[in-house]
This record gives sequence, C-alpha cells and structure tokens, in this order.
Amino acid sequence: MSTSVRVHATARRTTLRRALLVAAAVWGVLGMGLLAGQARAAGGASVSAPHAWKAPIAQQGGIQLGLANCASWRVEPRARATVVNLRTGTRKVHGWHYMGPGPMVRYPVGRYRVTTTATCGTHHATSRTTVRIRQKTAATTISRTEFRQLRHGMTRARVTEIVGSQGPTYYDGNGRTSTSYDLMRFWRFTILGFRDGRLVSKWWDVDHD
Repeated sequence: MSTSVRVHATARRTTLRRALLVAAAVWGVLGMGLLAGQARAAGGASVSAPHAWKAPIAQQGGIQLGLANCASWRVEPRARATVVNLRTGTRKVHGWHYMGPGPMVRYPVGRYRVTTTATCGTHHATSRTTVRIRQKTAATTISRTEFRQLRHGMTRARVTEIVGSQGPTYYDGNGRTSTSYDLMRFWRFTILGFRDGRLVSKWWDVDHD
C-alpha cells in the first residue's frame, strides 16, 4: 500500500472514530430520561418519562416528552401528554401519533407534573412524572472564551478548573471518556473527548440533530 493510500485510510479511520464518539455522547445527552421510568401495559404499550432541559437567561426551557412505543411495529401509538405548572395550576395538552420520542415543548423555568399516556389498540400505558426546568447561568455553562482556552493534552482536572465545573460523563470505555457542557443557547452543548485522562478532542456548539 502506498504512503498516500495509508494516510487517507488512517484519516478515514480517525474521522469514523470521532463520529462514533460524537454519536455516543449525543445519544447520551438526548436519550437521558427517555428510557428511564418506562411504564408498560400487558398488551405491550409503553411510554417513558419526560426530560427537562434548562432555560437560557430570559428565555424558556423545554420538556422532551416521553418515548411512546407499541410491541408490534405494525401499530402506531397514539400519545397524549398533559403538562401542569405546579405553581400556577395552568395546564396544556400535547398529542402525537407516531412511534418515538414526543415533541420538545417550550416552558418557562419551574416545576411541572407531566402525565403521558400511550395507546396501542386497546392497550394503554401511563407515565406520571414531575420535572423541573432550571435556569442556566454562567457558572453552569461553558463560554466561547473558556472553550478556546482548552488545549489537547490537558488533564480533566485542568479542564474543570478552566470551565468552573465538571460536566457529566456520557461515554466511558477502553480508556476513552466523553463529557458534555451546556452552552447558554437552548438545547446546545459542547462535547469533550478524553483518552487516558487527557483531552484529545473537542466540539463546539453541537445541536440536537
């Protein structure tokens, strides 16, 4: 194999590894809570708990409604979620008719009771959960300036010192660790990759797609 072919093959493998690491971290971020607390009915209907996403300053946060599923792929679930603001008592109903996570719905900072029911034919499953939308702050997010200070080879302790907090870990295996930090923008984050405790990759402004 020629030198140029080996270089291109190595580059492709590196790109693939990075893509897989990003995918693992993104799934960890976006899947948080979707499969937790899953309620099942005898007929195979299921619905998972919702997940709250923090609100940028002077903006609304969001609630990712639960994942509705039927045991048979031939049946599309009908799902309905009632969201109640526990401070004001106001409520809103959201519905969807497909298999998968419910919509992302925007709400202000606060505590909400979310009751979600999935229906598959004559079978039903219900999830009742209280979630809290918290306020983002400068201390709980990573800024562009902080991101630019991060250098490959830094220890995780040094990264934590610069950012001001230690982000949650969403992948940990084979000496590699992936962690995430919120940006101030809604539903956006940064992913950092570590190998043997040192920073080897960083991605700014990853969205939910």
